[in-house]
Amino acid sequence: MADSLFCEWAYIINFDTGEIEIYKGFNTDPAAAGRYASLKDKGDGVEYFGVRLLGTFPLYDIPEDWQGKLLPPNVDEEAA
Repeated sequence: MADSLFCEWAYIINFDTGEIEIYKGFNTDPAAAGRYASLKDKGDGVEYFGVRLLGTFPLYDIPEDWQGKLLPPNVDEEAA
């Protein structure tokens, strides 16, 4: 999760908060949202940081249209 070039999506079930956390890869902003965004893989010099947090939902109340709530309208999943 520290190199978001190779981690396109991440889903974490946080039992402490009772939420599911949804993260997106291809992050080039170390100040992006989420606890993993500032991580940097010690690698080939490519400027990708950890995955960025898109949003959270209560574990027992995940909306069926969760992607629509996290991604801007008219943006397909591959481009986000």
